[in-house]
Amino acid sequence: LTEPSVFTEKYFGSAPGTGANGEVIDGAFKYWPIESNFNMGDYKNAAGETINTSYTGSTTGMLRGPDATRTETTVLRFG
Repeated sequence: LTEPSVFTEKYFGSAPGTGANGEVIDGAFKYWPIESNFNMGDYKNAAGETINTSYTGSTTGMLRGPDATRTETTVLRFG
């Protein structure tokens, strides 16, 4: 089932984002901040234990995918 989809402008903003660098500036998540200086060691699971994962965030220190090099501090949306 692909229709109706929640991935609409109403909820996720325009696609692509209409900000200067693809930032989402409309919809329910407009200007949603992205964690900078992300460190997985700062987080614990529900039992209060250190999370054991290979995920490290991006090389820019942003909470994005490991290959992401963008440094905008809000959610981006492309295509």
